[in-house]
Amino acid sequence: MLLEDAVPEPSDVRMRVPEQLFTGNRCDSLLYRFRLKPDEFDREHFSIAAGFRQEGRPANFFVTCAPSKDGTDYHLHVSWRFGARWTFSIEFVKGRIKPEANEREPWAEQFMAWVEPFFKRKSFRVEIEADFEYPNTKWKPRFLLPLKAELDNPTTAVEIDGFSLKLPAEPQGVAKVWITAEDKNFSLHVQGWRDLNWQRLDVRRDIAAISLVADNILEEKTS
Repeated sequence: MLLEDAVPEPSDVRMRVPEQLFTGNRCDSLLYRFRLKPDEFDREHFSIAAGFRQEGRPANFFVTCAPSKDGTDYHLHVSWRFGARWTFSIEFVKGRIKPEANEREPWAEQFMAWVEPFFKRKSFRVEIEADFEYPNTKWKPRFLLPLKAELDNPTTAVEIDGFSLKLPAEPQGVAKVWITAEDKNFSLHVQGWRDLNWQRLDVRRDIAAISLVADNILEEKTS
């Protein structure tokens, strides 16, 4: 991420995201989306620090943050919009990318600590989205997929390769799951919410909690 030097000190400099988030689970990405009121975020100082000054009509901004360490297994997609509605999204994405030639702090591992001071509240209920991949050689859904069907025209065959599930009890904050049968994998897309407290932030714990729900949508094949 390319930033200017006007960066406040984090309220807790120990707040760091570990280098390994996606090792040992089937998650490919986890996104936190904040829906903000103007008095909940320091837009002015963030815009100065980030080097993105909004002029005229509201615009969508998007940047990536590369990791600083070779062992880190993720990078970040960060986006925001300050218009009639304020949104700020931080997505942890599996896979390391190389920093741009003139890229400097905050790196992916330190971004949450860097951005936290711009938020004027210590806790938020945030929207979450997550993606998972399960190899179909080892996993199968608890619901039959794909399904064959025919339309009114008998020559027109269709294949139902996915569907959505609503979880009324919202386990671990997960409200809805989409499952799709692909050539080699079953893909799951999860939506829901999490209570995010900056002082107790634990991204890996959130991934583990959401994985409990995702893993229960499928089951491991027995030989």
